[in-house]
Amino acid sequence: MTHQNTIYEATVPMALYVAAILSHPVIAAANCGHDANNRPHRPTLVRLLKWLSDTAYDADDKCAAIGERYFGKGFLDEYGEMHEFRDLRPAIFSGVHPLLSHDNAGVRDAALIAALPLAEHPGNPRALRPFHSGT
Repeated sequence: MTHQNTIYEATVPMALYVAAILSHPVIAAANCGHDANNRPHRPTLVRLLKWLSDTAYDADDKCAAIGERYFGKGFLDEYGEMHEFRDLRPAIFSGVHPLLSHDNAGVRDAALIAALPLAEHPGNPRALRPFHSGT
């Protein structure tokens, strides 16, 4: 997965898996709630989106540029895990995109935060269109 902003070999398949299960009914169930006697908790869906967004920001264009500045132009060629994650951003984005119109505001917010770095990929045609509810 990730540790201290490092993308590991297992991160890419895990990100693809997480993106694929985001719309599964068990994951998408609204299990959020608040009881005055217990601290509020976020639904599983929001936590998964948070992990995807953290990972996507760790591989965004800014991080790639910093890597190239410090380690040279071949940075992404040598850091295969980040390169692979970056290449798969459109596939991961496709799992996040439908949640931009979710009924729960917390899920919509988390989806938007995750979608932003995933939409940087130049081969992501969905990211180039304005968002319309129901698309």
